[in-house]
Amino acid sequence: IDGRRIEIKQAAPRDQAGGFASRGGGSFGASAEQNRIFIAKVAPELEGETLRQHFASFGEVEDFYMPSFRGAGGSLGSHRGIAFLTFKDAAAVEEVLKQ
Repeated sequence: IDGRRIEIKQAAPRDQAGGFASRGGGSFGASAEQNRIFIAKVAPELEGETLRQHFASFGEVEDFYMPSFRGAGGSLGSHRGIAFLTFKDAAAVEEVLKQ
C-alpha cells in the first residue's frame, strides 16, 4: 500500500493464534473469525483510513481497528503498526489472502 509491504493473516481467537482477540477483550464468533484479518508491519506514516480504503476494494468492511500507543496523560499517540479488519463476507478475506 503506497509502495510499502504489509503482512496479512487471517485472524483467529487468542487460544488458536497465540494472542489475537477481539478489541473488546472477549472472543468473537465463528463467522467473525472467517471474516477477520490481522494486518502487521504497517508503516508509521500509513494512516488508518488509507488502510481501510485499500481493503474496502476487496469487499464491504464491517469493522476496522488500529490500536495506538498511549501518550502522556492517556492521549493517543502513533499507531502500533498493526490493525484488525472485519469484512462482511468471508469471500473478501479469501481474495485478500490470494494477493
